[in-house]
Amino acid sequence: MFGIINPPNAYMQPSSVAMMMPALAGKYPSTQAAMSYTNNVTANQSTAASWGMNMDMSGMPDWSSSYAAENVLYTRAFLAMNPETLNADGSVNLSGLGSNAVMLPIDVASMSANNADNSTGSYGSPASSSTPSSASSPSASAVGGSSKSSNGAGALSSPRLAVALVAVAAAFFAL
Repeated sequence: MFGIINPPNAYMQPSSVAMMMPALAGKYPSTQAAMSYTNNVTANQSTAASWGMNMDMSGMPDWSSSYAAENVLYTRAFLAMNPETLNADGSVNLSGLGSNAVMLPIDVASMSANNADNSTGSYGSPASSSTPSSASSPSASAVGGSSKSSNGAGALSSPRLAVALVAVAAAFFAL
């Protein structure tokens, strides 16, 4: 089974991902953590860093905006960590993944939410609203590893990974 979601284009409109991201990051700590991590991972890759910025979020319910933003950020990190998926023109080509190890970004938003829910964070320190120190360094795990890795890399069964892969496929087929 295969599905594609093609969001409308809202180039530089107030409802675009690019324009809404700062407000969402200010409102939701998990989005802020994901944004910090993704900015680090995509620092030298402008094509990956700008993926999805023109998607229109105006038709989305308010409760889903932060989830959509976090998935855009996760996809950007995935594209940056797997540079063979991006062509020079910004189009996505997943054919290069067949011969290379697939790198998965850390699911920072999930880690941030888990840290806030526990009295002791996953790093053994009291939970706080600050971003975990590992969010500032781009680390990843190759596909095929254990889903219980200690480095925080997303598992193969992660819903965020599924959404990220669908988003990448959608971008590929939209071009």
